[in-house]
Amino acid sequence: MIAYYSYLWLVSLLNLAWCSLQAWGCDPTKEMAWNVLSLFTTFGMLFLEVSLVAFLLQGNYASCLEALTWTFVVSALIVGLDLFLKVVYLFGFKVPLFVDNSEQTYFEVRS
Repeated sequence: MIAYYSYLWLVSLLNLAWCSLQAWGCDPTKEMAWNVLSLFTTFGMLFLEVSLVAFLLQGNYASCLEALTWTFVVSALIVGLDLFLKVVYLFGFKVPLFVDNSEQTYFEVRS
């Protein structure tokens, strides 16, 4: 259980960093760093969601260590596939998943 709670704290800190650096992601020179931060953050959140569902689906049929091991293995396989597809789209096909490259201005200063 300690492993799950520490992972929850790690993902929470990643989300805090992601939210704090939203304006930083708009800079086209930092697109690679923003994509990597977004990949890690979405990986962490999806891992927590899938592991929670996998843990609830197994019921009371396994011991604590078996339940945690099985939950992490299933979650890692599912989320690893998702991460692999996102990496292929981002770096292989150059599809912008986390960066908006449109010419519209979302933040502007009016005087």
